[in-house]
This record gives sequence, structure tokens and C-alpha cells, in this order.
Amino acid sequence: MPDSLHKQIGNHWHDLELARRQGDRPGEVRQLSALGRLYGHAGESERGLECLYLALAIARELDTPQSKGWAYEGLGGFHARYGQHQQAIEYLLTGLTCAEEAGDTATCQAILYDLGEAYSHLGMHDRAIEAYDRAAQLARQIRDRTAHAEALIGVGRTALLMGDLDRAIGPLAEVTVAAEEFGSADLKGDALITLGTVYYRKHDLEKAIQTYRHAVALLKIDGDPRLLARALLVLGQAHADNGERKQAVASIHQARAIHEELGMSTGEFDAALARLG
Repeated sequence: MPDSLHKQIGNHWHDLELARRQGDRPGEVRQLSALGRLYGHAGESERGLECLYLALAIARELDTPQSKGWAYEGLGGFHARYGQHQQAIEYLLTGLTCAEEAGDTATCQAILYDLGEAYSHLGMHDRAIEAYDRAAQLARQIRDRTAHAEALIGVGRTALLMGDLDRAIGPLAEVTVAAEEFGSADLKGDALITLGTVYYRKHDLEKAIQTYRHAVALLKIDGDPRLLARALLVLGQAHADNGERKQAVASIHQARAIHEELGMSTGEFDAALARLG
């Protein structure tokens, strides 16, 4: 389990114990729901479900829309994490109804983003964009710039999947500006990689390469190395298609080295290098 995830779990256990000592039952629901999702991210599904079902039981006992919204949000996010998207959607829609009844804008925003992810995975792209759009609007309303940027990336990525390349450009370009204002290298890097892929699909290789290079430069300074490896791979592929074999090989070798250092699979990079001969 990554140190950052372990720390988050520890913090939520501390807050859960505090809620229990104070007799804060809604607080228990919120912390148990958060723990369930975090354990899901850590691959500890049994512990995750244990926390989530306990959260739901307490929420049903309390019978308040806000508590039930938190519980169903947690269950929906957990099932989405494990690829059970249809079940996730059912939980998330129930949670959205509860959160709307409670007037809990932040929870509505989070649920709508998760719905966008689930719909996108099921190929329901129109519904995904609608959910992401609503998530972006609510994120702007509650002044959550990170959530706003993530929702805009969702819109752009889904539009790319639909082949609506012109529609994808606007939200992705907006993120590259907004993310710079609050210093999120990973969000801006993700947006730049997706935007570069839009240009690549539009057969504008020079613009794609320029955008990918921007992502690489940014992520090398302060970014997730896995995201940097992805940027280097797509940059290498764009160089290859532009007839620049030397640059392509160098870029993909760098990406491979990152995965090797992290102890992750290098198969995708080996295959890309083999295709270059």
C-alpha cells in the first residue's frame, strides 16, 4: 500500500474514533464511507465492503438523506473501482437523489463525477458528458478548482472517445490554464496528454508533439512518474508517425525506464520499441 494511501486511511480511522467518542453518528457514516473507498483503492475489498455496509446500516438507522447520500456514494465509488459499473450506477443514482434532497452540493458533485466515469466505461458517452458537465458546474459553484478541472478533463476525454474532437478541445484547454493557477502538475499534465491526443487524431502531428512535450516538461519537474511515462510513450508514438525514429526510440526508452524503476510492467513499451525495429 502506498505511503500516502496508508496515511489517509490512518487519518480517517482517527476521525472515525473521534466521531464515535462524540456520539456523532452522521460523522461515523462519512468516515466509514471514506474508509471503504480507500480500502478499495488499496485492493483490500473485504475490509472496504465491511466499512461500507456498516456505513449504510447506520445511515438507514438515522434515516436522513445526507447520511444515506454519503453511504451510497461510497458504495457506488467502490463498485466502480472494481469494474462493476452497472451496480455502481444504481448506488450512485440513489445517492444522488438523497444528496439532492439534503441540499448537499459537494456530495452531488462527487457523485455526478463518479457517474460520468461509470457511464463512460459502459460506452454511454452522452450520459457521461451530461454527468461531467453537471459535476463541473457544481464544482465551480462550490469553488472546488480541483474537482472542476477533473470534471472538465472527463468531458474532454469522453468527447475524444466519441470522436467529437472539436468539442474536446475547449474543456481540456481550459484545464491547462486553470490547473496552472493552483499548481496541479498532474491535472495539467493529464489534460495536456489528452489534448495532444486530440491533435494527433486530427492528424496535426506537429501540434500533438508540441503538446506532448509540454506535458513531459511539466511532469518531469513535479508530476506522477506513471503519468510522465504515459506522456513519454505517446510522444514517442507521435515522433514515430512523424518519421522521427531516433526521437521516438529515446522517448519510449525513457518511459520504459520509469516503469522498470517502479517495478511495473514494461510490456507496452517493449512492444512499441519492437514495432520501431
